Amino acid sequence: MGDERYTIESEPEVRLWLANIPAHRYVVTEQKVDRLSEDARGGGGGASPVRSGRLRGRP
Repeated sequence: MGDERYTIESEPEVRLWLANIPAHRYVVTEQKVDRLSEDARGGGGGASPVRSGRLRGRP
């Protein structure tokens, strides 16, 4: 899907969790979010479009 940017909606407790996990776990989480984003754009998995929030660049 290229190097397209996307945003995700996240709750404050999720942002706090992301800010406090080890870097290697953050990378794994980011990879999973990338996969979910690809599935949503491709119509697979029943995912709905995301609206706001941010994952890239660590909160």
